[in-house]
Amino acid sequence: MTTEGTSMTDTTGDLSAEDILPDIPFDVEIFPARVEPGSEVILTASIPAREEVPDGVFVAFLDAEGNELGRGTLMDSFAGSRRSAPVELVAPERPGPHDWAAVLAIATEEGIDILGESRVSLVVAPHPIALTLWDVPPATSPETAFRIRLGIKCPCGCSSEGWGWRIADAAGREIAAGTVGDAIWPGTTGLRYAEPELTAPADLGPHDWTVTALAPEGEIAHADRTLRLRVEVRPPADITLAIDAIDAETGQPVEHAKITAHPYRAMTGADGRANLSLPRGFYTIFVSGKGYAPMKRTIDLTADLALRAELYLDREATHADSWA
Repeated sequence: MTTEGTSMTDTTGDLSAEDILPDIPFDVEIFPARVEPGSEVILTASIPAREEVPDGVFVAFLDAEGNELGRGTLMDSFAGSRRSAPVELVAPERPGPHDWAAVLAIATEEGIDILGESRVSLVVAPHPIALTLWDVPPATSPETAFRIRLGIKCPCGCSSEGWGWRIADAAGREIAAGTVGDAIWPGTTGLRYAEPELTAPADLGPHDWTVTALAPEGEIAHADRTLRLRVEVRPPADITLAIDAIDAETGQPVEHAKITAHPYRAMTGADGRANLSLPRGFYTIFVSGKGYAPMKRTIDLTADLALRAELYLDREATHADSWA
């Protein structure tokens, strides 16, 4: 596989336009013909059985500047035709159409003889945009302000500094818009971010918004990327659910246990406690910790409640268990 082409004239002798004579017709297949930047493409040349082809012929693939990208030897195939071994190449990073050439050639004492030429076109799709959302609250109250974080980057390595984003409601009305800054989110490579402040709708229930990373203008084309942002609007919280996660055998608190009362979530601290502020109503409570079997309990919450969740180690079933 080759990522940087070298000219055939650098390695195999003189190659000029006068040498490229379409004496032997052949076909070139490229798969896929439309690819993402930097992804793999496979090229194969085939010659009909009726054509006389001397031994030692190979096919070389050249870019638009005449640089050799790769080559494959010819092999006998079904019904007497000749087919080249598949040649794996890397698509260019630059989006748009790319016209490549394939030449049939044979090495001689004097250099290289060109026996035929064929053209092949490859279309490289615009660079994708990676869009990430996090710190989205599981639920919020009507007309309450909340923040989310969104990150934008180009997986192909383009800097996303100053790239735009837009948030719209289900009807397409713009809710917020802005750009990401120059700071990169810690622990990532090239993920620039923004922290927009939003306001929850007045109506209760789920609201599906869209967040779009806007393709920047520039020499290299990019494609917009859109993600769904679900905003859960619930009545204002008026009670507190306090949960103590305890190891059932040792009585020790279980840290980092996950508490879920859909759509609300929390995690216990070092003391094994987590507090959730909830509106009154029916909830199915799940408490789970690493290495523990989860606990489930359905509760009608009408007032503040403290719940003790005793968690048992989640051991594998033994042979004796199958007879119990």
